Amino acid sequence: MVTRKRTAGVERESPSSSSEALGRAASSPGPEPSTRDPDQSSGEQAPAASSPPIRRSAHPLPRAVSALRETVVSLLKGVWQWIPLAGPTRFFVKSLIFRHAAPLLRGTAAYDAWLEQWKWSGEGNRVLATGPSPYPPVPVVEDLRIPGGIAPSPRVSVIIPVYDKLDYTLACLDSIARWMPAAAIEVLVVDDGSTDGTPGSLSARDDIRYLRNSENLGFVGSCNRGAREARGTFLFFLNNDTIVLDGWLDALVATFDGLPDAGLVGSKLIYPDGRLQEAGGIVWEDGSAWNWGRLGDPRSPRYNFLRDVDYCSGAAAMIRRDRFLELGGFDERFAPAYYEDTDLAFALRERGLRVLYQPRSQIVHYEGVTCGTTLNQGIKLYQTRNRDLFRAKWEGVLSGHGGAARRFPIAADRRPRARMLIIDACTPTPDQDSGSVDMVNYLRILIDLGYRITFIPESNLLHYGRYTDALQAMGVECIYHPYIRSVKSFLSDRGGELDAVMLVRGPTAFSHIDAVRANCPNAKIIFNTVDLHYLRERRRAELETGRPESAEARRHRQMELHVIDRADATIVISPVERDLLEVEAPGAQVHVIPLLREIPGRGPGFRQRAGIVFVGGFRHPPNVDAVIWFCREIWPLIRARLPELELSIVGSHMVPEVDALAGQGIRVLGFVEDLDPIFGAARLSVAPLRYGAGQKGKVVTSLGYGVPCVLTTVAAEGLGLAEHEGTVRADGPAEIAAAVVELYGDPERWERLSDGGLASVEREFSVASNRSRIGDLLRGLGLPA
Repeated sequence: MVTRKRTAGVERESPSSSSEALGRAASSPGPEPSTRDPDQSSGEQAPAASSPPIRRSAHPLPRAVSALRETVVSLLKGVWQWIPLAGPTRFFVKSLIFRHAAPLLRGTAAYDAWLEQWKWSGEGNRVLATGPSPYPPVPVVEDLRIPGGIAPSPRVSVIIPVYDKLDYTLACLDSIARWMPAAAIEVLVVDDGSTDGTPGSLSARDDIRYLRNSENLGFVGSCNRGAREARGTFLFFLNNDTIVLDGWLDALVATFDGLPDAGLVGSKLIYPDGRLQEAGGIVWEDGSAWNWGRLGDPRSPRYNFLRDVDYCSGAAAMIRRDRFLELGGFDERFAPAYYEDTDLAFALRERGLRVLYQPRSQIVHYEGVTCGTTLNQGIKLYQTRNRDLFRAKWEGVLSGHGGAARRFPIAADRRPRARMLIIDACTPTPDQDSGSVDMVNYLRILIDLGYRITFIPESNLLHYGRYTDALQAMGVECIYHPYIRSVKSFLSDRGGELDAVMLVRGPTAFSHIDAVRANCPNAKIIFNTVDLHYLRERRRAELETGRPESAEARRHRQMELHVIDRADATIVISPVERDLLEVEAPGAQVHVIPLLREIPGRGPGFRQRAGIVFVGGFRHPPNVDAVIWFCREIWPLIRARLPELELSIVGSHMVPEVDALAGQGIRVLGFVEDLDPIFGAARLSVAPLRYGAGQKGKVVTSLGYGVPCVLTTVAAEGLGLAEHEGTVRADGPAEIAAAVVELYGDPERWERLSDGGLASVEREFSVASNRSRIGDLLRGLGLPA
C-alpha cells in the first residue's frame, strides 16, 4: 500500500468530454427528439431580437471549397457502397481515409458519423469503458477530502459499513472525492467495532459522518443503523472495499428520476484486473444465486443496458430511504450478513416495484477483503445458513425460477413479456431526422409494454457513441462490433429466443428477411416501411421526367413487395399507402401507424412571433428539392409584399446548394441544438414538398408547437387534417406565396389554426394516443400487449 497526502482539490482531474457525454446519456431514460449536440454546434452571436437564439457550426468553409468537398464525398460514397466489405473491415478502411483526409472531410455528415463511432471503437473505447484497467491489486491511498464536506440537505446518503481494513476505506473515500456526483451527498461511515486505526483516522474528519457501534452488529445491523441516521432522500449502500468510477452515483439517481416504479437499482461491479464481477444477479429455485457476467468483458453489449434483475449486490445498491425504512430495513433474520440484499429485492418486487441493474454506475470491488471467499470459515459460514432461510421465506416465488441449467441470457432478465429484435439501417439520431424520432418512440412504447428490445444497426454494426449510450440507458440491448460478426451470425446464435423481429425500411428488410425466417422459427416478422420508398421514387421520376417509372422505383417496389409477402404484418404511416397496398399486395396484413411524437405545446402568441421557418434533414432529397424551389420561385413573390420578412432554414446534413441560398432575408442555420426556440419564435412554417411518400414529420412537429404550416398537397398527404386543423394547402408558386402573406398577417385565423392543429396532432400523432394501435398490431399476431 502506498500513501500520499494531498489537500482537497489539488491535482483533481476534470472529466473528459467523452466522460461528460457518457454522463449525459446516463442522466435520462432515453433520448429526446431535440438533444444538445456540442460537436455540431458551437458559439455564434445570437441573431436579432425578433429571432430565436441559435447556435450553428462556426467558421463555415467558403462555398467553392464546400462544393468541392461535397463532390469528393459524393464520389467516395459511390465507390464505397460498391465495394463488398464486411462491417468491421469497412470501419477500419473508413478510419484510415478519415484520419488522413480530415482537413477536407471534417464537418461533413459522414465525418461526424465516423467521429461518433471512433470515440467508442478507437481511443474513445478505452475512455468510455471502465476507466484505467487493470486497477491496482491493492488500493492506493491519497487521503483526499470530499469537496464541500457534508451537504446540509443531501439528496443521497452514502452508507459505508466498515470493520478494520482502514486502507481500503480510505481509498474508497478518495474515489468518492475524485468523482464527486452532481447530486448533493453525505457520507456515513458506520464502524462496526474496528480494532485497527479506523477510529483514530476517521473520527477527526469533518467531511464525513463517522458513527461507531457500541457493539458489533454485522453488515445488516450496521446498514440499518446508517439508514436510521441518514438524512438523504436516497440511501446508497457501498462496501468499503470498493473504488467508485466516474458517473457512479448520478446514473443511479437518474434511473429513479426516470422510472417511478424503480425499487432498487444496483451498479456494475468490476474486479481490479478489469474483468466483470457482476451485472446483476440470478436466483435459482433452490435459493442459490449466480453473478451474471462473472469474469466476462464489462464492455460487452449484454452487460451494458438497463435491465430488470433478480437482485443487486448490497456492495453497491440504491433505494429510497422512506421505502427502506417502511420495509423495516434489511431483515435481521439474515444477520450478520448474506442474502439480506437478495431478500430486499424480492420484498420490493412483491410490492410491484422493479429491481434494476444500471451499467452506467461502475464500481471496482476488491471482493472478499472483509469476509474472505471460502464458505467453511468465518462470517462466510452464514452464506449457506442464510440461503436456507431465504429459500424457506420465498419458496412460493422461487418455484418459478427454474434450475441452474436454464439458459443464462434468458434467466438474467426475467421481466420481459416478449423479446423483439429490431434491425434498422443505422442507430437512431433523434436530433437529426424525423425517422429517428419515430424509432425512439417505438422503442419507448414497446419497452413500456414489457418487451425486451435488441437493436442492430445493420449498415455498419458499430457503437455510435452517445446515440448508442442513450438507447442502452432506455433499456435497449444494442449489438455492435467486435461482439458481433454479422447479422446472420447473430440470428444463428440467438434467433431461437426471439418472439418477434421488426425489420425497418425496405432495403434493410429485403437483405435480412430470408435469414430471419430461417433462424427465428418462433418469431413473428413485422415490416416497418417508414414510408413506401417505391412510391416516393415513382413521384420523383414523374417530377423529373414526366413518367412515374424509373429503375430505382422498380427496384424498391420489387424489394418492398417481396418483404410484405413474407412478413406477418406491415406498418405504413398513411392511409394512402395502405390503399395502394390493397391493390398491389392484396391479402397482406397492413396496419396504419402514423408518426409518433411527443407534443410540446404552444409558447408565445401571434404578436410575439416573427418570421417563417423550413425544417428538414438534407440527406433526404425531397427536402433539398423543396427548399430550393421555394427560395427561387416563391420567396421573391413573398418578399415583394413583406420586404422585412425572414426565412430560417433549419436541418442537419447541410448541402452546398442549400447553403448557397443565404441572403435576401434567408438565413441558413443548418443543424441547431434545440427546436424549441425555433418554433417558439416563428409565426409560420412552410412545407413546399413536390414529391415524397408517407407522412411529413416537419408538419406534425410544427403543429405540435402550435405553429400553423403552409404546405403542398404532397406534404399534406396522409395526415388527415381538416381545413381548420393547423394548415393551409396551396401548390403553385403564386398560390403558396399568397397563402403565406395572408396567414402571416391574420391573427384571428392564425389562432384558430394553431388551436386546431394542436388538438389534431395530440389526437392522432401523440405517443400516448398510438399505444393502442401498436397494441392492436401485436395482439393480432398473438403477441402480448
